[in-house]
Amino acid sequence: MVMMVILILGSATLLVSSLSRISTQIEKNANDINLLAQAKDIVLGYAAGGTDVGVMFSPDRLITPTEVTDSVSGPPNYDGDRDGCQSNDTCLGRFPWKSFKMSLGAPSDHDPTGVMPWYALSGNMNAPDAIPFNSDILTTPFHPWLTVRDMNGNIISSRVAIILLLPGPPLANQSRTQSPNLGGPNQYLDRITVPTNCSSPCTPGVTYQNDDLDNDFIMGDAQRWIVDPSDSTKQISDPTYQFNDKLIYITIDELMPLIEKRVGNQARAMLKQYYAAWGGYPFATTFSNPATSSLIGSSNTYRGLLPSASAFNFSVFPVWRSSSFSFSFTGGTVSNQALAMKSGTKTNSSWRYENMSISGTPTITIRGTLDNIGFGLWPPYDYTTTQAQVTARVGGVYKPAASVMDNVSVTGVLQSDGSAIVTFKGTVRSGNIPDRIRFTDVRPCDNSASTTYCPNTSTTWPSWFGDNEWYRMMYYAVSQQYAPGGNHTCTTSPCLTVNGQGGGGSKKAIIATMSNRLTSQSALSSGNVAKYLEGENATPSDLIYENNTRSATFNDQVIFVEP
Repeated sequence: MVMMVILILGSATLLVSSLSRISTQIEKNANDINLLAQAKDIVLGYAAGGTDVGVMFSPDRLITPTEVTDSVSGPPNYDGDRDGCQSNDTCLGRFPWKSFKMSLGAPSDHDPTGVMPWYALSGNMNAPDAIPFNSDILTTPFHPWLTVRDMNGNIISSRVAIILLLPGPPLANQSRTQSPNLGGPNQYLDRITVPTNCSSPCTPGVTYQNDDLDNDFIMGDAQRWIVDPSDSTKQISDPTYQFNDKLIYITIDELMPLIEKRVGNQARAMLKQYYAAWGGYPFATTFSNPATSSLIGSSNTYRGLLPSASAFNFSVFPVWRSSSFSFSFTGGTVSNQALAMKSGTKTNSSWRYENMSISGTPTITIRGTLDNIGFGLWPPYDYTTTQAQVTARVGGVYKPAASVMDNVSVTGVLQSDGSAIVTFKGTVRSGNIPDRIRFTDVRPCDNSASTTYCPNTSTTWPSWFGDNEWYRMMYYAVSQQYAPGGNHTCTTSPCLTVNGQGGGGSKKAIIATMSNRLTSQSALSSGNVAKYLEGENATPSDLIYENNTRSATFNDQVIFVEP
C-alpha cells in the first residue's frame, strides 16, 4: 500500500512537472507571437503613416535593419539602430527596435536566448534606385520579392515585401558569443532539409536556410514527425530535425492598400490646404492616359485626374494680372504709393507698392488677381516665416509682413475663370513704418533660376510624391458648386454620392486611388476611365462613386476630401 502511494505521488509529480513545462512553452510561444505581431504592426504603421522624427519619408523607404557589423559606431554590435542593407537586392539584419521606437527591455547584443526579432526587406522596399515606386510595382517590380516556404519547401508566397523572424534559443550547431566577436546570422537563424521520403507535395532533399541572404525563407514547426524506422505503423519525432525560428511576413498585396491610402491622404491634405487658402477646390484635369497627361486643370472640368502638375513640373504658373491691383487704407495717411512690377527671370514673379509715405498706423488693403490658381494645387501665401512671400520693407530690410505689421491676413477667393482675387490686409505698427509691401509668387522657386524676388520655398508636395509619380495614380472629382466660381451648396447642382464603406451623399470632393490595372483592364485606352477604375467609379458622369472591399475585380480606394 505504501509503495502504491509512492508510485502515485511520483507519477503525479512527473505529470505536474510535465504540465508545467508545457504551460511554460505555451506561454513562451504566445509571447513570441505577440512580439512578432507587435513588430509587424509597427512596420505597417510606419509604412502607412510615413513619419520619422517629424519627417515624412517615402513609403518605399522603410527603416533598414541593424547590421551584424557597424563600422561607424565601433565594434560589431546589435544596438537596435538602423544601419543599411547588404545590397540593393539583399537586406537582412536585426530588427531596428530603437529606430522604430520599440522597447525590448535593453536586450543583450548577442541575444543568447533569442528574444530579439530579425528583419528582412525586399529590395523594392529600400528605395535604392531612381525608379518610381507606386502601384505599378504590384505587376512590374524592379527587384525580386522575398519568398516564404513551408517546412516541405512548398512556396507559401513569392510576393513578400517584409519578413520578421524570432530565432529562439541556440541550436546544437550555434554559438552566440559576445562583442566584439558576435556571431553572424547563421548563429541565430535556422535551416531545414526536406526529407528524401517526404510526402508530396514537397521538394525532397533540398535545404532551405533563413540565414543565407538569398531572399528565400522557410517556416517550420517546433518538431517534425517521421515514420518510426522500427514500426511503420507509428510516427516519431525526427531526431535530426532542429528548427525554432518563428516567422511572420507582409506581402506587397497586403501592404500596398495601406500605402495607397497614405498617398491618397497626402493628396487629401493638399486639397484641404488649397480650399482653406483659396475658398474652393481646383478644376480637375480632363481624363486621359495618366502616363502622358499634363495634369493641368481645365476650365469647367469637375472630374478626371488630380491637377497635380505642381508636384513635378512648372509648365503652368500662377501669373499676376497686371491691370487688377488696387490699394486702399483706413486710419492714418498713406501717400505717394506706386505700383511696380518686377519680373526677375519669371514672368510677373514679383510686384510691390513702393515709395509709401505713411503717417499714423493705418490699416492697408491691397487686392490683385492671380491667374491659373484654379488649374493646379498651388499653396497658400506665407506672410510669417523668414521665407515669406508677402514682405514689408522697414529701414531698407524686407521682413515677413506679420513680423512688422499687426492683424496681417492674406485671403484668396477663386473665380469661375480659374483666377483668384487675393486680398492683403495689415495694420502698420508704430515704430515699424514700411515704405514698400512686396508680393512674390505662390509657386515654389526653381533652384536653377533663382532671383531675389523668389523666396527659397519648397513645394508643398513631399518630394516622394513627385519622384515616385504617385500623381499618375490619383482620380479626382469635385462638386461643381465647390469648384472655382461655385456657390458652396449642393442645391444649384448636385454634390457627389459614394456608395459602400463610409459613403453617403453631399460629398464635396473625392479622390480615388487607381492602383494597378486588373486583368480586365490590361488594354489601356488613353481616355477610357473604365480601364483604370471599377464598379460605379467607372461611370463617373452620374456623380455616383463606390468604396468597396478590395478584391480580384475591384481595387479602387475612395478617399473623401470633404465631408
